[in-house]
Amino acid sequence: MVKASRHILAAISDEPSALHGVRFITRFLRPADDIAVTLLFVAPRPPDVEGAGRLLNTALEKGKAAQAKAEQLLLEAGFRAESIERKSLIARRDKALEIAAEAKRGLYDAVVLGRRGRAWLMNLVDSSVSNDLLTSGIQTPLWIARMPEGGRRGVLACVDDSSQSHHMVDHLGYILAPEDHDITLLNIYDPGTEDRILADLVFDRCLEILTDNGIDRKRIHTKVLESYTPAKAILQHVAQHPYAAVGVGRTGEDQGLAGKLFMGSVSRTLLKELTGAALLVHQ
Repeated sequence: MVKASRHILAAISDEPSALHGVRFITRFLRPADDIAVTLLFVAPRPPDVEGAGRLLNTALEKGKAAQAKAEQLLLEAGFRAESIERKSLIARRDKALEIAAEAKRGLYDAVVLGRRGRAWLMNLVDSSVSNDLLTSGIQTPLWIARMPEGGRRGVLACVDDSSQSHHMVDHLGYILAPEDHDITLLNIYDPGTEDRILADLVFDRCLEILTDNGIDRKRIHTKVLESYTPAKAILQHVAQHPYAAVGVGRTGEDQGLAGKLFMGSVSRTLLKELTGAALLVHQ
């Protein structure tokens, strides 16, 4: 396994749209000695029929071709050949579970998914495969790049006072400290409540997390919006500002200052409707 302080697992398939994740990496992160990318292909387990071996070999060959295309994109963007690794697995269960297990096993700093990422993640969130997987097996931050657009800059971090939100901000600080993206902290409060006065407390904690990771204060901005429908407000704001990515905590189960703000319904809506910008979801 290649070694680097920022190690990304990029899950791909033989579908062209699966390369969206790799394209996002090449546009979002600058090639550097401290970045490594592992290109993961998960081959479907063939049915127990005659010719199963041939079906598996065909799938693996398609995977190799997809990995070659993905590697070429990275090389053309300036990433070093020695920082790129290919890895193939044969699925013993659902592909989403295999990706989650590999992310945990390899201690990757992030998982990047292409267009199929939304379906895979929704499967993890919606299915009753096991609560253990959601609480321990998918701790790795997930970047879903369904239809990434070039020319976008900066990250919109949707924050509240939940631990998931703090973890998301900490991840952004770690990944983006060597980069030049600005980070905008967005807090949304319900109209007619006293929650507006809590935004500064939420921002203070997030600012502390980001600066502790080495993010210059000049790169950090804050924004407060009022809305009864946070997901709609986020989508409208992103439509007016070309962020490269939007970050959320997957749930807001903590009962802190505004812990209910980004419950699962918000991240689910963004998974379904956000395009152009990638979506960062942190457990």
